[in-house]
Amino acid sequence: MIKAHSDFTNQLLKDCKNKVNRLLVLKMGPEAQGLGYDYVIRDVEENSLIGSLCDLIERVWNHGLLIREGKSALWSALRRYLDRWKNQHPHCSPSSTGSTSEDDSVDEISSRTHFFRRSQSTTSLLPASYSTGEQLYNDILSVKNLRLVRTDTSRTRAWIRLSIEKQCLQQYLELITEDTASISRQYKEYAFLRDDEKVTPFIKYLYTLSAVNFLCFTASFPKINLHYKLYIVNSNKFNAQTTANPWMILTGENGDTGICGLPRGEFIISIMARNLGELRSLRIGHDNTGLSPGWCLDHILVENTLNGHCTLFRCGCWLSLSDGDKSIERLLVGERIEREKYRSYRLHNDRSPTRAPPPTIDATVAGQEYLATAVNSLVKHCCRGNSSDGTLVSLLCGANGLVLALRRLLLCGLRPISRFNRGGVFVWDFIYKLFLELTEVDVCHPDQPAVYSFVKCINMIQSSSSNVGLDGKFQTLVCLGIQEKMLHRWFYIMSQSLAGSKHYDHNSVFKNESMVLEIMGLLKILSELDITIDKSLIQHIER
Repeated sequence: MIKAHSDFTNQLLKDCKNKVNRLLVLKMGPEAQGLGYDYVIRDVEENSLIGSLCDLIERVWNHGLLIREGKSALWSALRRYLDRWKNQHPHCSPSSTGSTSEDDSVDEISSRTHFFRRSQSTTSLLPASYSTGEQLYNDILSVKNLRLVRTDTSRTRAWIRLSIEKQCLQQYLELITEDTASISRQYKEYAFLRDDEKVTPFIKYLYTLSAVNFLCFTASFPKINLHYKLYIVNSNKFNAQTTANPWMILTGENGDTGICGLPRGEFIISIMARNLGELRSLRIGHDNTGLSPGWCLDHILVENTLNGHCTLFRCGCWLSLSDGDKSIERLLVGERIEREKYRSYRLHNDRSPTRAPPPTIDATVAGQEYLATAVNSLVKHCCRGNSSDGTLVSLLCGANGLVLALRRLLLCGLRPISRFNRGGVFVWDFIYKLFLELTEVDVCHPDQPAVYSFVKCINMIQSSSSNVGLDGKFQTLVCLGIQEKMLHRWFYIMSQSLAGSKHYDHNSVFKNESMVLEIMGLLKILSELDITIDKSLIQHIER
């Protein structure tokens, strides 16, 4: 009998190691082979592996159980921890950090958006994290309050998924197993949980899951309502605060909030919205009203208060009709950032507009290298079978994305076009000159379909993007060019145009025929990829 139980616990430990390794291989892909993993994942979804791991953890808590208090032994242990925490901290009230709610009668995300306002100076940083014990207490309450989750077994699975997503499963299980007195009363001597030689490596295997990012809870509960906390940080420039009425559209993989008005003069804002999934982009703007409507925004940090994930949306530009590229509406691309890394970012960031000055003519070759790197990243991403996820938004419009690389290249050697633009040199000025040339000159172009497509897209942008600045219009044009699979043909039209000859100097890319052909080859690769443009990138055209 003793040998049978020993073999069973050894098998549980072996299964735990195998399941964790399979999950790591699935998330890390080819990188896992370099770390020595030999497992091959074929046609196995992440959700199935997570569900299998949940079953295994439940089996561990069921093994050798003397007193069954419910259908799930682990959930019974979590409830005991909840009671013990309440007794030890009688004055502790549940934090809103983990609050969730559900309303099945709500169809539109925007109709479930509510604001909870609190003023605070932009010099303050994120509040300190809760202790591990308090986080566990809040997470148990959050799962307990999920009305769509009705059974103890389902609550256990939801809690495990949330703990994996927060990368806290190992710490939580250590807290639960610290109550050795309760475990001794609840379990037989041969139980898995009473054998330290088994429990220690078991928790150690689960700890390796924190090496990668999971969204297993967020993906499993798309209909719950979550609190998102926005930290709005303005630039240190004089008169950076706006007198206009700001608004935003926060977009994730599950949808968006719709247009939400933001309270003027507030720096910390909490909203409740339907679960947006992994955050991708944030469209921010204002109505240009008041005595000083110009707004110099540095960045916005959005925190999902349930799983603790923080997404940074960098801006570093004016939203003003009299400064910069004359934009009062911008699309900001999100990037995940750890809390400690964000504190360091705030301490070392001077919060001033970050738009770089136009590159010099000597930067043409470097611009071509930036473009090649951006195209290569897109090819790698699409070859993995991810042609329409949140990472694609960053690869297109992020800090090292295709749009910025192409803009850098086209700025090289571009002479000032507009005398009235005090914000600098902008590629869109050249694009619009080319548009006028193609529509005014009655000459049949060799690639007439590409000309027609180019003119049609410019008309769409000009007629529906009155609040979007010059850089924003160029970004939209690039996205439409990828969608139309015409970007390389448009580039050739630019290189052969009279506007290109007139407004670019002799060291620019358009004066080098071999370089033009190389760049056309790079952009042609994009037309061969199956890239789905996220609707948030061209949302302003549809409105």
